Amino acid sequence: MPYIYVAIFAALTGITVGGSLVGCAGLAPVGYVTPEPEHRSDLDRAWLALDDGRVRDAHLTFRQYTTPGLERTIRGRAYLGLGKCELSSRNPERDPQQAVSYLKSALPLLAGSGETAVCQIALAEAYLELRHHALSRSALENAFEYLSGTEAERTATLLSLLYEAEGFETQAALWRGRAGQYLNSPEYTSLRAQILPPAPKRVTKPKQAKPVRRPRTVRIVSRAKWGARRLNTRRVDPMGPIHRITIHHTADAQPADIQSFSDASDYLRQQQLFAQDQEGWADIGYHYLIDARGQIYEGRPIKYQGAHAGNNTLNSGNIGIALIGNFCKERPGPRQWRALQRLVRTLRAKHGIEQEDVQGHRHVREGAGLTTTICPGEALERMLPAL
Repeated sequence: MPYIYVAIFAALTGITVGGSLVGCAGLAPVGYVTPEPEHRSDLDRAWLALDDGRVRDAHLTFRQYTTPGLERTIRGRAYLGLGKCELSSRNPERDPQQAVSYLKSALPLLAGSGETAVCQIALAEAYLELRHHALSRSALENAFEYLSGTEAERTATLLSLLYEAEGFETQAALWRGRAGQYLNSPEYTSLRAQILPPAPKRVTKPKQAKPVRRPRTVRIVSRAKWGARRLNTRRVDPMGPIHRITIHHTADAQPADIQSFSDASDYLRQQQLFAQDQEGWADIGYHYLIDARGQIYEGRPIKYQGAHAGNNTLNSGNIGIALIGNFCKERPGPRQWRALQRLVRTLRAKHGIEQEDVQGHRHVREGAGLTTTICPGEALERMLPAL
């Protein structure tokens, strides 16, 4: 099972709702209190059997209480129990798809009761195992409405890490804001390390006999000259040792749209406005942008991580360079391409970056196991080996 599912399941095992344990193997209904043996109902016995790993016995009992004529909440708890049976790690025939079916049947029957959150969390488990990430996040978000205290903070943390793992930085930041003091707990540190493992250590290679050729001085238009707003220092992380360059295209403009310094400045200010006010980022996501005239502009200061590669792990030590334009079909013009070559060679020489560590955005994301992207465009990507 991929590490991300194991980590989430382990974290969910610790979530309690109304004093009841929400785990992968066993689950007691909300408000459940273990009765004396002589007073245990069949459903009580089924939950205890599931908790003890006697999945088949629990399944047979829960099945008996799904008859349409029975009271709604009883049927709802029975379907919830069947869903948990299908998710039990002790079930040799566990079936997350069947669990989804049972849990969807339980939800309307349990509407308005404390078990709604329990059912949504179980759905999240099933969807994660089926790799339906968006549906899993949606189920956790629905569960969050019914939680409070540590349970709510833990769920918000899980959501922030799931969004961050797939590169949705705005949503990740939103849920981090709801995680409260849980972000300072040792459990959070452990969970983050499981869901967002550090990038593999780079193997130090012997220095090349032939040094990187130093190009002519690269002229860069500063942030002050194009009229940048102030960077929000509360939302940035330090860059760390620089070891990679990722190439992008902006895809939201054509090279012909930028015909002058005034055009470029207006475009950059719009990009920064969108990044800060709409996305909630500290600043424009790229460190450098290049227009069709071959002019290079300073984006986010290079001492800070960008917001361009996919998540914080990939952004660390990674310089983001974007060519203004859409290069899915059309190649960049000669001046824009030569400016990119000069900038990349200068940065490689300055920071000791290997040639194989200069890659297109699609290659970087796929190499990290994230969802793919068309960036930097097929036409530009074919040219990158010449950098």
